[in-house]
Amino acid sequence: MTRLPDTPPGLPDSQPGAAGVPSGGGLIAFMVRNPVAANLLMFLFIIGGVFVASRIKQEVYPAYELDVVNFSMSLPGATPEEVEEGILLPAEEAVRGLECVRRLEATAEEGSARMSVELVEGVDPNRALQDVKNAIDRISSFPEEAERPRVELAIRQRSTVTIAIAAEMDERTLFEFAERVRNDLLAYEQITQIVVRGMRNPEITIEVPQAQLRALNLTLGDIAATVRAAARDVPGGEVRTEGGEVLLRSAGRRFFASEYHDIPVVSGPGGAKLKLGDVATITDGFEDVDRVSSFNG
Repeated sequence: MTRLPDTPPGLPDSQPGAAGVPSGGGLIAFMVRNPVAANLLMFLFIIGGVFVASRIKQEVYPAYELDVVNFSMSLPGATPEEVEEGILLPAEEAVRGLECVRRLEATAEEGSARMSVELVEGVDPNRALQDVKNAIDRISSFPEEAERPRVELAIRQRSTVTIAIAAEMDERTLFEFAERVRNDLLAYEQITQIVVRGMRNPEITIEVPQAQLRALNLTLGDIAATVRAAARDVPGGEVRTEGGEVLLRSAGRRFFASEYHDIPVVSGPGGAKLKLGDVATITDGFEDVDRVSSFNG
């Protein structure tokens, strides 16, 4: 009698282990032979994923920085030509030579200047911001009447909720009501920024008749210089004491028309002073610009 072979021809001699578990190496074979370790590893991955997911910052409309540095500066009462010559040209000359600058875009308006500095791709925005600030601070030819320059990174933000305020009231009352609503909303910790649009910025108007100027032998420039010197905060240095240094500052900023009436304009020989309210009409108003707002369509 002929005995048949145990292994059919053409098949390998290796057999699977017990209960059909493969005896070879590899990760899958290890998982099959050790189901407890596989379950523990899977459980560890799940716990780690839940932990990491809970720490991810989530925003509906996230704010993100652009590779742009914005420069702005105000020069009250100046024409666009004066703004360009006194502010933008020196600023462009100082910033143009920086290695991080790719392109400049400047705009001169009445009383203000704006410039956008586009950065080279891949440069560190914070370091570029500091370079632009240093270049602007080195400029010594800005007009004395110009306000302090602002240099900051451009941030793109999107509004989440828009609130429209409409009422049958004068512009001043509507402006104060909108400011009150804004301050009440900012009291909530969840609200970080509110931008009011559609309202003209408040402005104080000082009108001096030409006859008064001639009688006092003054010009509008003299009046403007007097008001500018009296309506600003002036640093007074520092005083060293045993407890430390005390900074002195004269607070002279004025925010309402009634606060400008007592500014001395002319001093007489006998010590009498002629105040601004005696020669000028001072009113609280708004800047002379056009604004278009829509509500409910």
